[in-house]
Amino acid sequence: MVDLHTHSVMSDGGLEPAALVAAAREVGLAAVALTDHDTAEGVPAALAAGVALGIEVVPGVELSVDWNGHSIEVLGYLWREGDTPLSALLASKHHGRLERARRIVEKLAQLGLPVSFERVLQLAGQGTVGRPHVALAMVEAGYVRSSKEAFDLYLGNSRPANVSAGGQTSLAAGVKAVHASGGVCIVAHPVIPGVPDYADVEELLPAAIEAGVDGWEAYYPGYSPELSERLQRLAFEHGLIVTGGSDYHGTPQGPQYQLGEAHVPVRCLHDLKERQKLWRA
Repeated sequence: MVDLHTHSVMSDGGLEPAALVAAAREVGLAAVALTDHDTAEGVPAALAAGVALGIEVVPGVELSVDWNGHSIEVLGYLWREGDTPLSALLASKHHGRLERARRIVEKLAQLGLPVSFERVLQLAGQGTVGRPHVALAMVEAGYVRSSKEAFDLYLGNSRPANVSAGGQTSLAAGVKAVHASGGVCIVAHPVIPGVPDYADVEELLPAAIEAGVDGWEAYYPGYSPELSERLQRLAFEHGLIVTGGSDYHGTPQGPQYQLGEAHVPVRCLHDLKERQKLWRA
């Protein structure tokens, strides 16, 4: 089995990239992809750990994009190294995340819930800053009992302290940046268990095809065999590949999924590599 969707401390995960790779080896995975949110900063360390430990590491990144007013995510894999359209997009996203976090902190102060922006940055550490780090600062300040409560009351979509990401990358632009960099682009978790209004698969499919995606995740924690089979059938009917992963974070406030939990067959990695040849020609 392989796991093609994981996170490290470089975004909102709990393990250093090298430690994540070691954990993947411990649970017996044949390969693991590091797909941090809007950053590939952890990929070099993960690749080095893979060589040292004898486990294949797949370079990846998870991009936040806009589709039909929904914030969804796509996964980029196996792009060229160096100065590419994808690296430029990631640099832009880094700046946008900083500004959004700063504005959220300002809104909290207006609501009588001041937290230190410097502390938010400290909590993000080396990783890309985001709302989860603001939530942790709120817990530390005693305003809420948990990160979930922070999102439910203040930081979630339509909540009083939330700030729109603004200048959100469109689905088509995200796909184009990955392809122009020689990589493969996959829609992450087109369905999220417990979030019924995340996206409508039947509506998303034609938009994803028009944008040029290579496939989507059909293996994901919480997917029933029936849902997984449906997503595979829809993909294959339209010439798309399927992948999957655990979305492992390894933090108390993140999704409580374990490495390898999605039971992704190794053929998904083979299909990913075959599709990559289209963008490296």
